[in-house]
Amino acid sequence: MENRVELKVAFDTHQVGRRLVWVFDENGKSALAMGGINSGSIYLAHGATFGIRILGIGRENHLKHFEIADCSLVTLPHRSSPHESKASPFSDTCATHLFSDWSQAENVQVPGAFHHHPHHGQLDGPEHTKAYEVFSTDSLTVIHETGLWDLSLTVTILMIGSEGDVVRRVFFFDPEAQVGTGTDPG
Repeated sequence: MENRVELKVAFDTHQVGRRLVWVFDENGKSALAMGGINSGSIYLAHGATFGIRILGIGRENHLKHFEIADCSLVTLPHRSSPHESKASPFSDTCATHLFSDWSQAENVQVPGAFHHHPHHGQLDGPEHTKAYEVFSTDSLTVIHETGLWDLSLTVTILMIGSEGDVVRRVFFFDPEAQVGTGTDPG
């Protein structure tokens, strides 16, 4: 079985901020380090393939579909890592990785967590909310056996409304990623 790690990010067309909601999974299970010195960072395994999935959610009268204008993954060797010469978990020489091949936006069921929020109450009922998903058809392979990197993703989204209007938004996220044992900062 192929070891696949997938970054799943989501945005709401009406959100005020630019941060993406995100989940990292490895073959359907969380890829977050749950303990130790690198707790809370994303764990990548040597040889794993890495892909991105983007979910867009909006009111049915505002969102017809969305497209990815550009998507960049940037890796920065962590300053405490003795492996700083490794630009990325995916490359010795490049710290920026562009994802340019995407699936067509597919209408999917809205995850239940997006219908109700304890601080904001009922957002919109499922019958009034649409969700579309795209995934990267290109992927990266983890080539290093150990290391620690700061990881960030910036994506420009073209949101196409029901009247054909286009709204351009830029979203991002920026956790840390480790391969193998990472490093001991002390």
